[in-house]
Amino acid sequence: MNEMADAIIFESQSIMPAQFFPNRRDSALMDPFRRLALAVLVDAVHVFQSNIDALRPGRKREFMEAREWLLGPPGRGPFAFENVCFLLDVDGSHLRTWLRRWQAMKRAGRPCRVLARRSPVNRMRTLRPPRARRGLKHAYEASQGS
Repeated sequence: MNEMADAIIFESQSIMPAQFFPNRRDSALMDPFRRLALAVLVDAVHVFQSNIDALRPGRKREFMEAREWLLGPPGRGPFAFENVCFLLDVDGSHLRTWLRRWQAMKRAGRPCRVLARRSPVNRMRTLRPPRARRGLKHAYEASQGS
């Protein structure tokens, strides 16, 4: 009876790959929620850095929103700055210190490093729509004409 109970208990147990490799850092294998959180954080830093000296109202507003999210008071929700940092294992206080230091250097006119954003799109190839397949249409027109 004991062996049968053990067999029933362990029969429905399945082990997922994530249970074996929970701390894997390969960005290609990150789950979608973490990849989205990373994209939100990278975009906020990019907007903060690229629009710091903006003169146009729209870009100024984007800068203010990014600055509020990055350096403002704690927010709520799954994509609050603190939650994103926790999910990505990023020290939010160090990131905020770095951003404040970067902002002060930029305002003082000193050279500053900017976060580089690279597109995964291969720019060496042209982006053309695929050629239309002639097979079905050509066959249909041939059958109608004969």
